[in-house]
Amino acid sequence: MKTSLFLGLSICLVGICSAHLCLLNPRQRGSLTGYNKAAADDCYLTTGECGGRMSDSNNMAFFKRGMNYTVVLQKNLDHHNSTDPGSFVVSLHHNTDISFYTRTLATIPDTDAPSLSLYTADIFIPSDLQLSESPVFVLEVVYNTNTIPIVFRQCADILVLA
Repeated sequence: MKTSLFLGLSICLVGICSAHLCLLNPRQRGSLTGYNKAAADDCYLTTGECGGRMSDSNNMAFFKRGMNYTVVLQKNLDHHNSTDPGSFVVSLHHNTDISFYTRTLATIPDTDAPSLSLYTADIFIPSDLQLSESPVFVLEVVYNTNTIPIVFRQCADILVLA
């Protein structure tokens, strides 16, 4: 009995620890290699800010204050928790030596959609953003599965124009 329980829990933990998230629009930092296959390595970022990926000024998206945009993300590997559904949270960050700014732009409930499903969020880039320090911002998407204490992160670097 103990052996079968241990084996069952081990299998569940291996599956749970493999949740993945890809940010397609704006394009995530780094590569999107293999994102059309469930459990892609480039969609499995869990450590620190932006999953540990550094800023990528070569792939910066351009946004304008006071405008609406659509964020497209992919649940690369499904880990929906039917008893306590998680969510995807889209936030805007501004980090300089002088200030740190964070604003939640959208929250999307996780559903029982299968792996590789796309989710969209309509966001509004606030008109009151202070661009005097730097017009460079980070758009971050966090996948909280409510299944394990790990969150999955992707970021895109954006330039906000007045």
